[in-house]
Amino acid sequence: MADPTILSYTIQDAEGVKAVSNYYVAYDGATLSMNGANSNWDALGTLINAITDGVIVGGRITVPLQPNPAWRTTPAAPTQVANGGLFNFNQNGIKYLQETLVPAFAVSKISSGRIDLTDAAVSAYIAALVNPLGLYPLDPMFGNSKYLNALESLHDAFLNTRKHRRQLTKSSFEV
Repeated sequence: MADPTILSYTIQDAEGVKAVSNYYVAYDGATLSMNGANSNWDALGTLINAITDGVIVGGRITVPLQPNPAWRTTPAAPTQVANGGLFNFNQNGIKYLQETLVPAFAVSKISSGRIDLTDAAVSAYIAALVNPLGLYPLDPMFGNSKYLNALESLHDAFLNTRKHRRQLTKSSFEV
């Protein structure tokens, strides 16, 4: 199954209604930087702008990635993505929290029915999202909310369940 890179454009009409237009492209990170991909997005946007009466109000470049070969290759039993760890972070400048959800939260990281915040791996995860040095110090990328507010500190963390009914039905359907 193909997994192409997607250049998408959100176009708004005179009534304020938005629609997304997707374009599937070949992208090779070894030969083209993200700045180059952005330049291609901009160039195609210029062509689209010339043939639409709407206004391009935004867009995205979605690049599929392959898992690191050093990561786990099979899930631990009895793993269920519905059982997750929910982490709420305080944001810079506003009172609302930003959540991150880790599906199929590791049972080994739970102590007395709660997320063990003293666990080294859990602490490293939290630190990476609130650390001003970023996730990868050589090329910093900072943990932000969906509104681009810096994540300042962990507010709370707990275990929760989010059903994935459609996928569960597909995996348990019998003919």
